[in-house]
Amino acid sequence: MKRRSTRVILALGAAALAAVVIAPHLLAQPGPRGMRGLRGGPDLQGFDTVRLLVRELDLTEAQRDQVRMIFDQHEAELQTAGEELRTARRAQNEAIVAMPLDESQVVARADEVGRAQAAVALAVARLHQEVYQSLTAEQQARAVELRAEREAEMAARRERFERRIEERRQRREQAEPPAVP
Repeated sequence: MKRRSTRVILALGAAALAAVVIAPHLLAQPGPRGMRGLRGGPDLQGFDTVRLLVRELDLTEAQRDQVRMIFDQHEAELQTAGEELRTARRAQNEAIVAMPLDESQVVARADEVGRAQAAVALAVARLHQEVYQSLTAEQQARAVELRAEREAEMAARRERFERRIEERRQRREQAEPPAVP
């Protein structure tokens, strides 16, 4: 029994060390889709929502051209904001894993990440506003409906995920015999 406990403690310690050392470097990488072709991903949250809404609405050819022009006008701003956010995240992660710990550097880098996230949010919000204004009243109403449907789908997905996690936890608790003091 003692040997098993030692192995569990060593495994947990190794996992914790790996998480501390490796995770920040993984988090500093751009998302799997990155910025190629102005795709969303973690750096441009909300951008994919705008693209999907536009795709699902019945736009006229003139509206499609206008939306393309709006996207083109914002491309440089979005790319710059996304790159600044990735750079800020890398700097933050470097501060997190730096030895010895310099708390003021971690806080300063976290502040930079916050400012970069705000710049991305504003850029996407400006894009969203211009696209939204190019829609008819009916299309705007449909866009609101589509957004509500997506939010409901996300909430249901989150609920299913949390339920699976709870079921796994309960199965683990039932499978493991209680520890004897």
